[in-house]
Amino acid sequence: MVAALGASEVQATLRDQGAVPAGTTAEQFRQFVHDEVAKSDRIVSQAGIQPE
Repeated sequence: MVAALGASEVQATLRDQGAVPAGTTAEQFRQFVHDEVAKSDRIVSQAGIQPE
C-alpha cells in the first residue's frame, strides 16, 4: 500500500478526489486513529451530545 501511495499517478488521483495521500506504518496509523477517536470524544462531550 505504501508503495502504491508513492506513485505520482496515484497521488494525483487521490488529490483530485480531495484526499491527502500519506503512506504510514501500521503503528502510525493506529496512533492516528486513536488520536482522532479521542478528539471526537472530547468534541461530543463538550457539546453535550447524547446518543438517541
